[in-house]
Amino acid sequence: MKLAFRVQRTSASHFLTWTPPLLNAHPADYWVEEAGPSSTFKSLGVDFLVNAKVFDEEAFQIPKAGRDRLIAHGAKWKGNLAFDLLSPANGVGVWSNFIDGGRIKAYDGRGLTGNLLGVASLNGGSFGGLISTDAVVRSVEITCDFNWDLDCGLIDIQFGSTFTFDDVIKDAVAVTVSGPKISAKFQPKFGLTLAETAKLGGYDHFNWYQTVEKFPHSETPNWLTTSGISPSFEDPPPGYLTHPLMVDSLPYYYREDGDPFNAGVCSSGGWYFRSCNQGPLSDFDDPLFLTFYDRPNNPLLTGAEQMDFITELAGVRSSDDFDQLNKFTWSSNFNGGTGTAKVTTASDPNDITVGGTGGIFNLRTNVSGDIPEPNTSALLLVGLSALLLLGTGVVHGKAT
Repeated sequence: MKLAFRVQRTSASHFLTWTPPLLNAHPADYWVEEAGPSSTFKSLGVDFLVNAKVFDEEAFQIPKAGRDRLIAHGAKWKGNLAFDLLSPANGVGVWSNFIDGGRIKAYDGRGLTGNLLGVASLNGGSFGGLISTDAVVRSVEITCDFNWDLDCGLIDIQFGSTFTFDDVIKDAVAVTVSGPKISAKFQPKFGLTLAETAKLGGYDHFNWYQTVEKFPHSETPNWLTTSGISPSFEDPPPGYLTHPLMVDSLPYYYREDGDPFNAGVCSSGGWYFRSCNQGPLSDFDDPLFLTFYDRPNNPLLTGAEQMDFITELAGVRSSDDFDQLNKFTWSSNFNGGTGTAKVTTASDPNDITVGGTGGIFNLRTNVSGDIPEPNTSALLLVGLSALLLLGTGVVHGKAT
């Protein structure tokens, strides 16, 4: 892992504007965990783990117009400064007061837990920091080591990210084929969870959206529905008989309801619910990946007939409209099964198919033209000095 800090510019964007200093928003000589300041910091993505004191009269030690006030920390106070970052970030930095100094430690877990991503030196009267190139920083500790009285001061804490939503999801869907079965796994990059990635893109969560572009003999009554269906349709189709648990009023591949904490649901039909396809199963409040599974078959296929599919990651908003994101296309000419005719199903991956011939082919992954435009400015290195980055937001388009 490469660790560095780039203050003025990154490959994604650069600092654009200063806002009124965050630490100056409240009367001087206050503690960061007081109700008013704590609420302000959390609204901008910072949750302090140590109740540090903010001074006014010592800020002159590093004079600069518009600078934040001084945060006192170290053994003389209530310990080293530590805080959680409430939004995804991969960079953090700070100015140290004169004659003070220490280290900046970045962790990928909240509360100074998880992996230690890196350590950067912080010398007196200078700026120090780090950027992680392949993991997200979720908490930070800034130590007070180099002052004889262990009474240190910090000014202008900055943090943010150099990646966009597009960076996080690009090439993040891995597709695997085994005979008539196809599976996929969406795992965001940089160690972001599904929830963090969805928030970054302006979504509530993710699901899959699949359309069947060609399904020979779909008009046959009692095959897909009691009256048949058109040769192309959303999957699963409304009124699908073989697996009624799969069907709800929404267009997504997996049902939006279901109880992920009920093991019985996920082991007996629960594979049709989105919540049962998120992992790891032991941490459903903030899962790390979303899986997809399918094994379509059509015993009516003859000769060179085939079924064609388009499968897309769906970024779902709370209003239930969605964007079609990472896309892969594929075909199948599998005509077997267990004796029961099935259209494409979100079957249990442990399900064993017997009989029949054919399988998955013509797989094309990372099909272009399906990812919304990224934020025009991804570097969020805003932080306690409130150095903000202006952006237009992700361009979303409702699927039709």
